[in-house]
Amino acid sequence: EPYCIPCYNCTPVTQPHSLQEDFFRVLPFGDSITQGAVHGSAYRRSLWHLLHDNGHDCEFVGTRNRSIHNKITLNCDFDIQHEGHSGIRTAHMIKFGFVQAAMQTQRPDIVLFHLGTNDVILGENPGKTAQNVRQLLRLIYAANPSVTIIITKLVPNKGTEGMDRRTRQLNKAVVNTTMNANAELPKRLDCEGDPTENCAREVRMARQLNTKYTVLLADVSCELVDRDFYKDMIHPTEEGNEKIARGFYHYLAQLLPPPRRPPHGPYSLTNLSSPFNNRSGVPIPSPSP
Repeated sequence: EPYCIPCYNCTPVTQPHSLQEDFFRVLPFGDSITQGAVHGSAYRRSLWHLLHDNGHDCEFVGTRNRSIHNKITLNCDFDIQHEGHSGIRTAHMIKFGFVQAAMQTQRPDIVLFHLGTNDVILGENPGKTAQNVRQLLRLIYAANPSVTIIITKLVPNKGTEGMDRRTRQLNKAVVNTTMNANAELPKRLDCEGDPTENCAREVRMARQLNTKYTVLLADVSCELVDRDFYKDMIHPTEEGNEKIARGFYHYLAQLLPPPRRPPHGPYSLTNLSSPFNNRSGVPIPSPSP
């Protein structure tokens, strides 16, 4: 549930919404680039504020609420829940059942999928990693056939020449993975043969989204440059994470129904002083390139 850690005098910014409410449950899913550096929250804090301040009814969910090395999240003025597992490879995400547990307990409507960086770092074959990604998509879909998965190409990884090459190879493979996944995993948009309350809610939320596809291909790193990374050239800085948040936001803003509340606050795109204004646009998400 979207609560901050009470023992550090951190007041929850929102109360959990019931499943009867039309609040979209968003699961940030991945590794340290999702989880965040020590005491950090990666792109998640900026993205949550972009969604909230621009009137979208979303809440972040997940089984975890801390940053890397189990450190507390210092800036917890947002829903700090996530499913980012620092250091994890795609095979281990499957082996240890993290995706199944998250889907069953958190019941997300939208999954933000960025995973594979550690496979690249450890020299895994990009083709095998792409197969694991495909299996993870199947596991997510099995838990909710009405889910929408925004799978983004990996952010640049220039730690070594080999990492850079494998990242580019995996990103190419993810394009085919997305196309094949949509052929295999058709979005469920009715509950014929499944009269359960779970199906009714999942279909109700899916019908409000502006897509008929289960998997959408994204690229949230198109604004990133070398100075947006720490010295390891793997993990984004605060400025880099803001750009990733803006990338995810523009995909989500086109996917979600029109905002029900007027924009307000420092992250509102109507606020001329917002750090997210006056930047180049991001392409519309699609099931294929």
